[in-house]
Amino acid sequence: MKITKKQLKTIIKEELLSEMKPADMSMADAAEYYEKQGAAGPAGVQLSNDLFAELLEYLEDMAGFKMKGGGFVASRGRELLAKVQKEVKTK
Repeated sequence: MKITKKQLKTIIKEELLSEMKPADMSMADAAEYYEKQGAAGPAGVQLSNDLFAELLEYLEDMAGFKMKGGGFVASRGRELLAKVQKEVKTK
């Protein structure tokens, strides 16, 4: 049975990913890893109240960013802040 280069690359990549921890992977590989596991990220992650408050404050700062060229940062901050608020309300 012959194997193509593409198939060989896929097999090697899957083997390497199975041996690595998500923290050691690139963002794209970690996203793919979690997608294959059927999860958006580490399930059941617990944050301290202080850390959660700091993250919210940071997102609020991002959402209010008003420097030249900062439109993307501000819009991304608003988007993430809305996601967090929605997630917190549903739990």
